[in-house]
Amino acid sequence: MLWSVYHVLDELENRDTLTGLPANDMNHLSLDIKRAYQLVIKEWVEYMIHLNKEYPYLFSLAKRKNPFSVNEIIFE
Repeated sequence: MLWSVYHVLDELENRDTLTGLPANDMNHLSLDIKRAYQLVIKEWVEYMIHLNKEYPYLFSLAKRKNPFSVNEIIFE
């Protein structure tokens, strides 16, 4: 997961702008970002499961501050 996130960071840091990039570069960046996002979500869900089992009060706070939904509470 970290390799994927840092790869996206490297890709973005090595470009001055995203404006006017060729379609193949934009497609490449899009795939890299999607891959990283999917892996981050997977880790977040696993972390929430861990909190729910080991730290129920912290889990309660974390689900209220869910970064993926403003109004919905997941893990009911």
